Amino acid sequence: MKKWYRSSLILLAILLSTGCVSPDDQPAVANPERAEKILLKCEAKAQAGYEALGPSAAEAVWQTKACNTAKYVVEQYWQQQRDTQLSRNRFQQDDVFAAMHWKEFFYKRQQCGYQQQASSWFCSSYSQWQEKMQQAYQKDLQASDFDSLINRVEKFCSSKSYNEISCAIWRAALTDKKQLAYNNYLSNQQQLETDFYACQSRFSQLRQVATKNNNKQKLLNFQFYSLPCSLVLQAASRTQLAYTFY
Repeated sequence: MKKWYRSSLILLAILLSTGCVSPDDQPAVANPERAEKILLKCEAKAQAGYEALGPSAAEAVWQTKACNTAKYVVEQYWQQQRDTQLSRNRFQQDDVFAAMHWKEFFYKRQQCGYQQQASSWFCSSYSQWQEKMQQAYQKDLQASDFDSLINRVEKFCSSKSYNEISCAIWRAALTDKKQLAYNNYLSNQQQLETDFYACQSRFSQLRQVATKNNNKQKLLNFQFYSLPCSLVLQAASRTQLAYTFY
């Protein structure tokens, strides 16, 4: 009984010693700076209680209204600061993304697979800009020609100036352009016929040279590998316009 009474007196002394429940401390709810000062008092008191009587004494300190309020105010203040900083960072990132070309966007996106090269803020934020960049990419792809894309592939995929990420990007762009052109021919008969007769005329000229030089391989390459004529022939075969340029 005496031991319990002595412990209670010690706990009461701890609770009163640092003034944690002082009436002056109550306005802390509206003043984060004062709340931080009160919180320091509470931490000191809780530490003293823990050392003297154990965890229950420390818990008793944190259950007082002033300490509990001060802790809440400080936590809310720092959460607000974090939210403000995150919002500011988000606006800054939005400005960066808005000014970014899809080529740079795709390049950085590919870098996210390489830890040493990757930008952490970009890799954690790029998904919300994916759709917009894809639209810009499709728009440029629609306006691009095969020769420029082939030149890009040859530039970045050759051993002289090989770049793994750029090579992958431009190879994918060339593949997408082929699919885009092929689908367009299937849905636009007039365009298909126009390009078919243009390719047939080129094939006829090439045929004269190839026959003279006895080089039939050129004719095969033209029909099955040249762009866009190989796609024209595929679409013409699909729509039964023609099966060969002969």
